[in-house]
Amino acid sequence: MIRSRAHRRFYGDLRFVIGVLLVIASIAGVWLLVASSRQTSPVLQATRTVLPGETISSAELRVVDVGLGPVADEYLTPQSLDPGTVAVRTLSAGEIVPPSPQWATPTMSARRPW
Repeated sequence: MIRSRAHRRFYGDLRFVIGVLLVIASIAGVWLLVASSRQTSPVLQATRTVLPGETISSAELRVVDVGLGPVADEYLTPQSLDPGTVAVRTLSAGEIVPPSPQWATPTMSARRPW
């Protein structure tokens, strides 16, 4: 005599429930990842090479929106550029302007170090 398996509803099966939960978690994770990658911050980027000792003005810089995530506060923003700021190291064209401690204050001498 052959016994037939009892037919259970497929949505009552634990494997089905776990599978649905994994699909929902995957969709939510991708959605959060895409949403977080769209967050950008305005920072300054050099339009030309700036040499040490040169005074930095808005003519040498442009504002770009960059997705830097949690390190966005470590780069120079348009509001944080002081007039008369002097470069203390070479800044290549296209480089995002690094943190302000790498720049001289307006009260420092603007002469070249050599």
